[in-house]
Amino acid sequence: ESTVPNNQQALADQSEIQSAGAIPVVIAGLKGDQSYSPNPIRIESGQTITWYNGDSISHTVTSGQATDEDEGALFDSNAIIPNQSYSMTFDNSGEFKYYCIYHPSMVGDVIVE
Repeated sequence: ESTVPNNQQALADQSEIQSAGAIPVVIAGLKGDQSYSPNPIRIESGQTITWYNGDSISHTVTSGQATDEDEGALFDSNAIIPNQSYSMTFDNSGEFKYYCIYHPSMVGDVIVE
């Protein structure tokens, strides 16, 4: 009988870990610095962000800016079609700017503490 509460607790702990695992960001469309919501997004080192495309056209999550020589070097989702997602884990602290290759006015910022 004493194992039932322990099993239930283990399941509860596991579901908390899973729900706390990925931080959601919605790709809202062509809205400048409001294209990715929330923006900026603050996370802790080791956390994962999952971007969901809530728009009706494809977008990307690409590190840097359109004018950078090393754009996409840190991360690049390639095309995220509507209702699809892309996840990235950030292990290093810092500020990471990103944008959509197709729509360079769509910009976002990840702040890893």
